[in-house]
Amino acid sequence: MLTPALSSTNRPKSHSRGRGTQTATPGVDAFACDEVRLLISLLAYELMHIARRAMAAATGTG
Repeated sequence: MLTPALSSTNRPKSHSRGRGTQTATPGVDAFACDEVRLLISLLAYELMHIARRAMAAATGTG
């Protein structure tokens, strides 16, 4: 995943299909979720970059 979609919103669920819920679900820390997504994307990119450089060194091509 090289283009993550970051939500940056905190949307607790208070209703479902037009009906109110018995207990409102707590919101999530959107900043923390976005940070994790970015870090995972960064690690994936770094692994792909290392693999590309290793393949270029092994085959002698760019």
